[in-house]
Amino acid sequence: MGKRLVRFFWLLLICTIWCQTLLTSILALGWVYRWVRHRVSQRLFQLSPMAEKTTWQQFASSHESLTSVRDIPHLFRRQSGIASPNRSGFKCIHDWLHACWLNFRVGLGGILTTWVLTLFPCIILAIALYTGWHISFTKMYEESATGASLGFSGLLILTGIMLYLPLAQARHAFTGDWHSFFDWRFISALLWRKPLQLFLLAIGYFIVNVVLTFFKALPTFLPTMNPALENLSAIEALEFLDQYYFYTGAIAFLLFLALRTIGGHIYSSALLEIWCQSALKTEAFNREEIHLFELLAIAYGSGYQKPGLVKKILKIPVNVSYRGTILTLTVLVWSVFNFLPFVSEFFNYYPVRGFINQPLVQLPCFRYVPAHLEAKAAAEQKS
Repeated sequence: MGKRLVRFFWLLLICTIWCQTLLTSILALGWVYRWVRHRVSQRLFQLSPMAEKTTWQQFASSHESLTSVRDIPHLFRRQSGIASPNRSGFKCIHDWLHACWLNFRVGLGGILTTWVLTLFPCIILAIALYTGWHISFTKMYEESATGASLGFSGLLILTGIMLYLPLAQARHAFTGDWHSFFDWRFISALLWRKPLQLFLLAIGYFIVNVVLTFFKALPTFLPTMNPALENLSAIEALEFLDQYYFYTGAIAFLLFLALRTIGGHIYSSALLEIWCQSALKTEAFNREEIHLFELLAIAYGSGYQKPGLVKKILKIPVNVSYRGTILTLTVLVWSVFNFLPFVSEFFNYYPVRGFINQPLVQLPCFRYVPAHLEAKAAAEQKS
């Protein structure tokens, strides 16, 4: 228990440090993707008959292809199953470089696929905000519809994407194949299986985003709440904000990790249903998914039961009304979730990155120290 706590705080410390910049947060994202792959593999094992016969560690150790997902991924140790130099000095360097390269490669693939879908609507939202401020300052109120239409269009596009994104990210994390992220038909089948769970996940994202919006906006009001902060020099103010965003960044990373883990669990249960009920042909599954099901001895279509005609007809209106209601509520939740960046930017304006990178959706970087304060602090240090 003590070792687990030490390792947990070590992971949290390193990942929080990584999340202080956009570039290094790719390493943290890569580790999260590897963690999700480990959890999905373990979760599918727990849902299989194999869990009654053996433990996960024993099962994974008996299959060479599962050694990479057997344990919690390490930060500075090579992945199991990868050859390492025999010399101790080179081995240590190789392990460290391999772990960093693996985290960076996986994280880079994760953010690139996510940005392919989200970057365009995020840019539209940023332009909508800038247009709104420009119209407000220049008193060109006859052009107010321009900013509103841009904002509405961006919100509409991003809301549709957020319905798709959590399970697509979880599948990409598990398979390691970027093609699986863009498999619209397969992801839609997963979404159809778990509407209530995805609605609850959307609520989780919304609640966490409210918390992070509060953390982001709070520094604006701190000098009013504590007048002593108004007398800080630029260097002291920078140190204060660095500490503030470090501690809140640790909370943000933990919440980010929890949401991605829940998404992975929903994906694993939906995947198992589709496989057991043969909802899609085997050709639609990724080779990693098929391989794990084969190792777990879960036969394709093993849980399929053809419903009777009368039962099928009676279930249609219930399914349509139930799924329609859940979908409508989920769309509303994601719409409010996507509107919160406008709120946070209003209280704590952070150019470009305030919209381009949302910590819960893209890179888990939660640090909003003003660039002019960093420049002023650097000038004070030189003088």
